[in-house]
Amino acid sequence: SPPGMYALVGAAASLGGMARITVSLAVILVEATGNTQYSLPVLFAVMTSKAVGDRFNHGIYDVHIHLKKMPLLEDPTRVSLCDEVVSSIMAQDVQSLQPAESHARLYSILQTSHNAFPLVNSKGSLLGLISRNALLQLSSSSNPEPINLTPFSNLGAYSIRESATVRRAYDLFRSMGLRHLPVVTVDNTLCGILTRKDFLEHCASCTEC
Repeated sequence: SPPGMYALVGAAASLGGMARITVSLAVILVEATGNTQYSLPVLFAVMTSKAVGDRFNHGIYDVHIHLKKMPLLEDPTRVSLCDEVVSSIMAQDVQSLQPAESHARLYSILQTSHNAFPLVNSKGSLLGLISRNALLQLSSSSNPEPINLTPFSNLGAYSIRESATVRRAYDLFRSMGLRHLPVVTVDNTLCGILTRKDFLEHCASCTEC
């Protein structure tokens, strides 16, 4: 009936504008109600409500992500990235580890709030990354001997040159789902590290400019 159709289309438009869901929402509503004859009106309603909503504000999920201060990297077309190099925004006080470390050193570095630590050799060259969870498990060992961290590290971790652009690093973070990105010099010497928070602070400063 027309009242039922208006109710269904209105509900679809409301949900589409709030959550910014389009095709999947239309399919769910049509399948749940069994009114396949209303497929086109429902699809048109959710597409229109999303387009109108995007013109004015963010969806409810994006709003909650910002409220919880979660470091989500948005689409590069929706953020402001200045024409700067990676070395200008990276964190330089990097807590790194050697391939073999004592329990005391692991306990000391676990007092920091970082979630991953670069592994370097005696010359400072990057070897890989080791996660905080791996260090927590290794530090619980009762063996007093120095711990070999190499088997528990990601030796194929991504890295980027200090002369690379911020946009290139941003694209690498988004495409590979990274949380940490070591920054190295031409000879692969560790000189800094990038996290998602560094990008968010950079985007905020570029927006203010």
